[in-house]
Amino acid sequence: MLTIQSGASPTSRKFTVNFRDNNTEAGIQVNSQTAITDVVRTATARPSGVLNLALSGWILLLNVSLFGLSQSGLPLFWLGSAALTGPDEGGARFAAWALATLFWMLFAPMHWGLLHEGFHRQINPNRRVNDVLGRGLAVLYAAPYSILRFGHLFHHRHNRTELDRSEHYAPSARGFRARINYFFRLFGGLYLVEVLFGLLVFLPVGLLRRGTWRLCGSAPEGLEPLAAQIERELLSPAALRTLRIEGLLQIVWLGALWMTLGPMFFLVLVSLAARGMVVSLLDNAFHYGGPLDDLRSAFNARLPGWAALLVLNSNYHGVHHHYPRVPWRHLPRVFSAQRNVEGRGKPDASVFDGAYLHLVARQL
Repeated sequence: MLTIQSGASPTSRKFTVNFRDNNTEAGIQVNSQTAITDVVRTATARPSGVLNLALSGWILLLNVSLFGLSQSGLPLFWLGSAALTGPDEGGARFAAWALATLFWMLFAPMHWGLLHEGFHRQINPNRRVNDVLGRGLAVLYAAPYSILRFGHLFHHRHNRTELDRSEHYAPSARGFRARINYFFRLFGGLYLVEVLFGLLVFLPVGLLRRGTWRLCGSAPEGLEPLAAQIERELLSPAALRTLRIEGLLQIVWLGALWMTLGPMFFLVLVSLAARGMVVSLLDNAFHYGGPLDDLRSAFNARLPGWAALLVLNSNYHGVHHHYPRVPWRHLPRVFSAQRNVEGRGKPDASVFDGAYLHLVARQL
């Protein structure tokens, strides 16, 4: 139980906040909007540094386990696959790859969630440690950290505007081409672009600028073109130097897998695509069908506590868009504070909009 004293005078109001780590009912009773501000301030000052480090270690182990698919590698996934295929080595390697891919897909939201914490400087309270961990996780994700971070912060700046409606299928744009474009973006098209961009950053900067303006130089009236933001934040001399280092690390990671796995590397590319598809499908679900031109519009979904850990509480996406600096572990507390405030809290941050899988499936 936490007692928050508002003000210093004897007549100042007192708020009692009873925290229980339950994903759907955190038990917070709040009598004023001021108490919500106090809850948010307290949560923002308490990033889960040690827990995030442990989870990052688990993600590292999952990714390094891919080297075990080689004949000389450590058989991290071979025990389970051998039980399924018997002594057939070729079949065992294929089963090990399938098992590894399933684990990648299962923990893809956690991997992305940790990257997401890094984008908001919440993996670790030390900014340098935060960026090192974030960049390491991005290498394993096979995309440059700077591009991923830019894309996410761009999403916060332009959510539901005409510059950021990747999950929106406009009735005016019906037709085969519109459907292909919609499902391409929904099933990981943006991830593919981010990976390819990391491989193209070594082109001459003039060519990068011209290509960027040609592809995304237009914008609705009143909005800054995406190309202008990319040029300012990613193609300045210092930013491009950092981006090229990240791109080099991306190539080294993929090259190491290729050199080690040989023909199996192409199956790993399928695993990368599957992981990107899972992240894209889940990440877009919390905006699908929401109001347009509302920067903070996002949905919250019901999810059992054990499952919420796998997605690092990303089911509280509406809360996150209102309070982007709150670490993932404290999102349920802020949600409950909003839900129980006297009067009415922010709707996007205080109500559940449906079951998690329902919000995901309705995109299809």
